[in-house]
Amino acid sequence: MLSLSAQRFIALAHRWPADLSLAEHMAADMAEHPLGEQELADEISALRIATMSAQEPALRTAYLMVHDEMERGFVPVVAKRLGLPDGDLTARLCAAAVVGAFRVIDEDVGRRVIVEKEKVSQEEALELIDRAVRDATNGRFGGPISPR
Repeated sequence: MLSLSAQRFIALAHRWPADLSLAEHMAADMAEHPLGEQELADEISALRIATMSAQEPALRTAYLMVHDEMERGFVPVVAKRLGLPDGDLTARLCAAAVVGAFRVIDEDVGRRVIVEKEKVSQEEALELIDRAVRDATNGRFGGPISPR
């Protein structure tokens, strides 16, 4: 289920148009491709795993391995948006920073929703993602890009 979540994100990332920020694209893409009942249940389970992974080493290992898979799948998206070759160090560093930011946001939102039973709106989650991605990449990545 974690892997499916990562695969959904990579598919979404490959559909990301140049004129939108990542958070704007995620909101638009979710409206255009809403999660079905099972996919939504899988995402909630993934949040539970993210939350539990802080105390469970075996879950943490699997959780981090999925994020490594996500990072590798995200490098070509980053490279394309930055106008760099796929294996470029800057593209790899930005992909690692963005995926790390997503991991931290997943863990934070997961704790708030699963443990603290707090309601986190899609808008709030997207704002957190937008800020985290821009902070993690020093503003270099996450926004719309100009045509080259």
